[in-house]
Amino acid sequence: MTTVDPHPLMFAFLAWTLTYLGYIDRRRSRTNEASTAARQLGHAYTLVFVLSGAAFIESDVTGSPHEEQRYAEEMLDLANEHGFPFGWLGDTFTAGGH
Repeated sequence: MTTVDPHPLMFAFLAWTLTYLGYIDRRRSRTNEASTAARQLGHAYTLVFVLSGAAFIESDVTGSPHEEQRYAEEMLDLANEHGFPFGWLGDTFTAGGH
């Protein structure tokens, strides 16, 4: 079983909360903290989780296709490299959202 590390997860959920409160710049900062923490841990599953959430937020809320694509591509590359079942998300992001 693969789990998500709680430290980066905390930053990722804070990023989502800040987005829905309208603090987009703060959200990006927390997303960066979450991905940095996951990278420092060397925990690919956590990083894939953080990146998928970031891509979704960019797709669904902030409407930044460049950022969405950047997050989604890294997430899909990592997921494929490690055999994580996140491949179905690629269709969502590459098709331009929901």
